[in-house]
Amino acid sequence: MNTADSRQPPAEKRAYTDVERPGRGFVSVCIGIATVHNDGSITIRLDALPVNGILTVK
Repeated sequence: MNTADSRQPPAEKRAYTDVERPGRGFVSVCIGIATVHNDGSITIRLDALPVNGILTVK
């Protein structure tokens, strides 16, 4: 039975970009969150834009 009460809340993931740090190489920096909805769609909310054009969600 699929009712509104039995639905799970959307899963949240983190959105990262890789930034090069002197002496440390590349580090992942969290720049937002991604919400995975029950229908499979994803909403991404960013607090910053990745200047390298790469966004990793995990």
